[in-house]
Amino acid sequence: DRWARLPRRRGVHRVVGTMLRRVARDPSVFFQRRPSLRAARSSSLSTQPPPKKRLGFYGLGTMGSHIATHMHKHSVAAGQGPALVASRTASKARALADERGLEYRADFAALARDCDVLALCLSTTADVETVLTDAIDALRRGALIIDVTSGDPDATAALGDALAASHGVRL
Repeated sequence: DRWARLPRRRGVHRVVGTMLRRVARDPSVFFQRRPSLRAARSSSLSTQPPPKKRLGFYGLGTMGSHIATHMHKHSVAAGQGPALVASRTASKARALADERGLEYRADFAALARDCDVLALCLSTTADVETVLTDAIDALRRGALIIDVTSGDPDATAALGDALAASHGVRL
């Protein structure tokens, strides 16, 4: 098993998996600040269900296709509807969508226009930066982008700061 050689990273994958499951169950967790006790009491009396958040996944390689499938499964179970997928290789995205019941989008810009939560699983941080800058106008204000790329964390943090300042997007 190739992951057995990387004991330090095993914990990171567990944290990312937990985070993706939490997003799939209730994406509104990442869009709201923690409410005060008074707000929590009054909101528990509300009869309106929380608004649905659309989940999208881009990058369907060896790891990404499995993450997208699990994200879709938890999204459907939580009543959020099917997850959306796109990939640089359109045939992969179309095949996964047909096989597992996800919704297909032709490219990242179309995915970004339709989703509140986007997960990216690409080869490098440079690829993430290219994809995000090419579709910068399609990103929804307040969207959450989860990057599970095994890239440079410092460069990803800098990109996240720039996106937050310019477009109100969290990475």
